[in-house]
Amino acid sequence: MTGTHTIHAKHHHREMFNEILNETGLKFTDSRPPQRRDFISLRHTYICFRLLDAAPIYDIANNCRTSVEIIERHYARWLKPSMSKNINVRKVFGKEEQL
Repeated sequence: MTGTHTIHAKHHHREMFNEILNETGLKFTDSRPPQRRDFISLRHTYICFRLLDAAPIYDIANNCRTSVEIIERHYARWLKPSMSKNINVRKVFGKEEQL
């Protein structure tokens, strides 16, 4: 099997994702030294985007089945103070309230 048929023949989602990364040339970043991308890259991207969108850390941790401590230690500490401008704003049904 070749081409796209190879991707569909894989039984494990990580193998499929790695095959897609290899076939599209996205397995490694353009940075120096190149960084390897894999299935866990999706998790990291999701957590970072949710933090940047000012989602509650507890909700992110619960959704990702990890702890708030892990998210604070590995992700939130890299956020610039300007990125956490909404930390004291509570969003309720589309409205924002200053705490």
